[in-house]
Amino acid sequence: MEKQRHRYLIIWLVWTIITSALGGIAYLLADDAVLASGAVAGNGRHLFPTWVILVLAAQCAANAVFVIALFRWRKWGFYGIVGSGIIAAIGNCALGMSAMLAASGLLSPAILYALLQLGRAGKTGWAQLE
Repeated sequence: MEKQRHRYLIIWLVWTIITSALGGIAYLLADDAVLASGAVAGNGRHLFPTWVILVLAAQCAANAVFVIALFRWRKWGFYGIVGSGIIAAIGNCALGMSAMLAASGLLSPAILYALLQLGRAGKTGWAQLE
């Protein structure tokens, strides 16, 4: 029997690929803009550490890989999204976001898990992952 995804899951996965690509580009452009402007905090340090921005840009690229794995029915793609959400939360805290705002990055894996539960018995997205 052929595997099928729920349409809401498809929408979410496509949305995640688009936002990951745009997010990665935004992080890389922000890095150049911050370094060019020389924006520094009161203590003389750069407002956004370069390593954090690069890690978050790489995390966005990894998200795209994880979503492609989910399109290929690989369960490790889901676990990658969870790990990526944790890395994003830590990186956003390092950028100075509030803990509540940084933790909102963990909402994406929770929504993905819920969407993977949609479907008939034995035909949920989660049950079809290998």
